[in-house]
Amino acid sequence: MGRFDELLKNINLRGEHRPRDVGVLAEAAVMLAASRDDGHRKAAVDLLKDMTARVPDQAPAFRALALALRQTGDLAAAEDAFRQVLRLEPYHRQTLNDLAWLLGVDRGVLEEGLELADRGLARYPTDPHLLDTRGVLLLRSGRAADARQVLEASARTAGAPAQTQARARLHLAQACLELADPVAARLWLAEASAIDERGDVLTPQERQEMKRLNTVASDPGETPDVNAPRSSDD
Repeated sequence: MGRFDELLKNINLRGEHRPRDVGVLAEAAVMLAASRDDGHRKAAVDLLKDMTARVPDQAPAFRALALALRQTGDLAAAEDAFRQVLRLEPYHRQTLNDLAWLLGVDRGVLEEGLELADRGLARYPTDPHLLDTRGVLLLRSGRAADARQVLEASARTAGAPAQTQARARLHLAQACLELADPVAARLWLAEASAIDERGDVLTPQERQEMKRLNTVASDPGETPDVNAPRSSDD
């Protein structure tokens, strides 16, 4: 905590002055919120709440608060903070993606989640994260064929981060199984596994999901679960 105390001393949050290093403190607080220590997480959230109260026109502060709240599991408050970012920056690419995922996947509000993903793609049509999120939401909406098309676009986006490439392929496998195409599902899972082996980019939960999907793809009697846990990209 000493590091954060020092940062706080160096930031002027009084009167009409706008802190030059809001972004620095916000990023540091998000890192603190990722700690497994509940006290650290609470300190990060409290710090960011104070910051957003003092500088309510700073999108980076609200975004950091949203990410910290999401780390603590307070999805309702995280949603509110993400909305504040979009109030200030309506086309903030990462926040459109994060809020679309939070609403559609974490909270089951599929229609609004899709609307946000579509808004983002209207401005950033080749963004692999938004494409992946839209594909997952389409899949959860029962539109597996549309989901497959969108997820293929995400998987084939040149220069996408390895983690995004692996996750898009994982989600593609789910869509293929929904469409009774286990051969394609196994191919996408093999590609996702190869990317993960090269870069260690998937979480243990996602690797467990790949294992489950491989079992489903190898056994026609198994039923795929489109609501199985997945992760989004920031």
